[in-house]
Amino acid sequence: MANFPRALFTKLAGAGLFRIPFAAAVGGRGLRYPAAATAVMIEELAYHSISVAAVVDVHCILAGHALEHASPELQMRYLAPLLAGTKVGSFATTEPDASTDLNVKVMQTVATRQGDGYVVNGRKRFITNAPVADFVVLLCVDDGRMTLLVVDLDAPCARVGEPDRKLGNRGQLTADICFDNVSVPSHNVVGAPGGGLRIALQTPTYGHEFARDGVQIFGGYGFMKELVVDHSHYRVAEIDRDCKISEIYEGTNEIQKLVIARAIFGKHVTG
Repeated sequence: MANFPRALFTKLAGAGLFRIPFAAAVGGRGLRYPAAATAVMIEELAYHSISVAAVVDVHCILAGHALEHASPELQMRYLAPLLAGTKVGSFATTEPDASTDLNVKVMQTVATRQGDGYVVNGRKRFITNAPVADFVVLLCVDDGRMTLLVVDLDAPCARVGEPDRKLGNRGQLTADICFDNVSVPSHNVVGAPGGGLRIALQTPTYGHEFARDGVQIFGGYGFMKELVVDHSHYRVAEIDRDCKISEIYEGTNEIQKLVIARAIFGKHVTG
């Protein structure tokens, strides 16, 4: 894919950056404060490109941290190459009709038990890295509960759509993933069956970049892509444009506030 920063992705892996968030026991750096170190890494990457930061966020923090709950066999097959950068990971919860407030009543991607495994049917939407990913950590409904499965994206009947055409963050490729009777072995369950939502909600995400004040401070230059008179370029507007998505993905700000309010006051108060 033309917009995916493949060369940079490989260099980041070679420099050991993908190992920063993880314990030594699973092949990581084993840092004393991995969350703080990861936040610094993502922030520094975002200075260069918010798209690159988002790619690494999903690859390491969402897919990677979910795999920390997997069996040693799954970690060997998926987490080890994820840290080495030889496989690209993706993480799928969002659907056309299910996003932040996930529950079994609205989620339509279903894993049906069949023999020694599952058959998966459904569609996921806005999945970062999907067009270039080797596998996806997939949240789906399993017998009235939510389970996480690792699905190889070259599996028969798994289909990734064309990349979405977004306003910004174009290096962060997103697309639909469709599952049409995709067979997944039972040993590809992450954690225990029915424990998928808990793991999905535990995968940490780190801060958003805030740029609107920067546009205001720079005045007209902050709104400018290029000044024709001298061909000077200004990235403030680009950063502001790309940052908008951080208020939407992984749950819109408004829905996140609603979920927090429900946890504190109860659904009978918030509706």
